[in-house]
Amino acid sequence: MKLIRVASRESKLAVIQSKIIINLINNHFPEYKTELVTMKTTGDIRQDRFQGGVQT
Repeated sequence: MKLIRVASRESKLAVIQSKIIINLINNHFPEYKTELVTMKTTGDIRQDRFQGGVQT
């Protein structure tokens, strides 16, 4: 069985969006196994610095 890894940031929104994609893959390609892999980006880790865009 072939494996598709879906990478996502660890934020709640990113994980939900990735799970939607995984469900679509599973429904359309049942011969594939899917796996969610989460990660932290530099922006997730270094929240003390302004990264551009809108500062909160």
